[in-house]
Amino acid sequence: MSASSDAASARWPGIVAAGVLTVWSLATMARGLMWYDTGELALVARELGLGHPPGQPLYTLLGALAARIPGLDPLVGLNALSAIAAGLCALPADALTRRLAPETPPATRCLLLLAVGVLVPLWDQATRIELYAPATFASLVLLAAGARAIDDARDGARTWGGLGLLAGLGACINPVFALAAAGAVGLCALPMLVRGGALAVLRAVGAAVIGSLVGLLPYLYVAWVATRDDRLVWGDWSTLDGALHYLTLRDYAHTDQQAWSQLPANIGAWAAWLLVNGALPAVVLGALGWLTTRRTCKRLPLWLLPALSGAVFAFNLARFHPDVPDFQSYLAPALWLLPVGLAAIVSRLRPPAAFLTATVLVIVGAMVGERPLHARSRAGVDLPHTLAEAWLANVPQDGILVVASDHLVFPLMYAQRVERRRQDVVLINLGWAASGWYWDDLYRDHPDLARVELAAPDSGTRLRRLLLAEGRRALHIESVELAGAVGIRPCPATWGFALGPTCARTRDDEARFDAGLGAGWQGPAGRDPTSRRVLAWLGQTRAEGLWALGDAPGALRALRAGAPPDIAATLPVPARLAETPAIPLRPDRVLIGEWRTNLLLGAEVLRLGGHLTEAEAWRAAASR
Repeated sequence: MSASSDAASARWPGIVAAGVLTVWSLATMARGLMWYDTGELALVARELGLGHPPGQPLYTLLGALAARIPGLDPLVGLNALSAIAAGLCALPADALTRRLAPETPPATRCLLLLAVGVLVPLWDQATRIELYAPATFASLVLLAAGARAIDDARDGARTWGGLGLLAGLGACINPVFALAAAGAVGLCALPMLVRGGALAVLRAVGAAVIGSLVGLLPYLYVAWVATRDDRLVWGDWSTLDGALHYLTLRDYAHTDQQAWSQLPANIGAWAAWLLVNGALPAVVLGALGWLTTRRTCKRLPLWLLPALSGAVFAFNLARFHPDVPDFQSYLAPALWLLPVGLAAIVSRLRPPAAFLTATVLVIVGAMVGERPLHARSRAGVDLPHTLAEAWLANVPQDGILVVASDHLVFPLMYAQRVERRRQDVVLINLGWAASGWYWDDLYRDHPDLARVELAAPDSGTRLRRLLLAEGRRALHIESVELAGAVGIRPCPATWGFALGPTCARTRDDEARFDAGLGAGWQGPAGRDPTSRRVLAWLGQTRAEGLWALGDAPGALRALRAGAPPDIAATLPVPARLAETPAIPLRPDRVLIGEWRTNLLLGAEVLRLGGHLTEAEAWRAAASR
């Protein structure tokens, strides 16, 4: 057999794993918008605009191409970009495994790649519009190419210029991933370069710097799009200070919630989440393999730097939730490097035992936990679109709708700006209302909007000025909490709340609200964990508002609507409460919403109101 045939034979596990994972991800991916940043990223790709810092221009350009494939729905193309990138991650992961654990039998290696590729946190990034799967693929390609250059003792300018190019391109998708991978390659290469002398070090470093600058050329797109006023452009690019404000991430300064003291607790919460989702065995064994094998220890920075950088971004937060994709996704490169460690572990066994161990890891990762393989599909989830349509339809002609939660803001923005739905409605993103550039964008889209003094101590005061100046328009807002921020009395308005004079001409339709949530629970969204949280949040937010307005039975019915219908049907609600307890109806430390928490809140309200039998029924239902 020729050398080329041997090489092709050695590569088949990665090719097979990549093919299987890509087909599976394409089959189970969302066909439209999902939650968190997907709406913003899709909007920017469709408009060729500029999203949140630091801009991710290469992802935007790739997304724009994916959204413009003839004959393909733009959102399907954008989701497919994630699915294909995630599947292709198996190729550089396999190249590293062959290099660092070459004695692993090919079939076993293929199974180990699948065992990691099916893990819930990686599947999550593969099946929705996000930049993390392409960023992970770019970082793995850089790591694999760097490991090859080091093992072959290549210190030439061409090699290191190419590695710099890969790092620069990766930074145009996610700088954190690219810097971690580049740093890992540099640390591993340092002894080899030093042996070549100072000239070799200078040649390699210089070539890498030049290559990285070339790789950063997609950032010229940012300079181009910053001059446009016909699309979403985040930030004020009219001054140098505004550009630096954007590029140095100062927009996020007010959300800095670093808490290093929380690190052990957050890591523990993540480990518990991994255990529940069947991923902990692969993570623990893979990490041990990296740390305890001679060959992998020599190249330990290749795994350790991506793992540490991901941990810094994921675990040092005051409010950490393992379910938040952004927290999990920063660990994606380190997770995709686990096949190397797993191969280093199982290669110590006899081939049949190694194959059996790899098979067990596949089964555990695919079938154990809250989301087994057969229950993982986002193909029919359309709740973000449905909610956007319902909230826009709920606002009268030329009305104002104020929202703050990401799971409402971005689907609403996409529906308005891309799908051209209800463009008469003035949609205000309260989270952006502290930025002057956003008001410029708002007035550009709605030139007849009242001009108000923007200098204010907070966004609530600024927004209050606008709403009071726009008394002729219907005013709607997401929640009673936001109504308090603007200081205008609310009233229930089916989806969200109306404000001030608008209440006199607003009809609250509780039956329509209940039917909307019921349809969500009974459809594909009812099987998607984040969608379930959004449904629970809708019930809780309405309940909080009704409670504050003195309608305790209505609040209990709203909490009930935020639970699965089969459970909600068992929950009694008295016609009135003999006494309305003076407690806040808001859960603490809940990610978006949680239907069991809703029921426990309702049980406490009933208990304090003297309805002990009903309270016990709610508490028992919460334990199901």
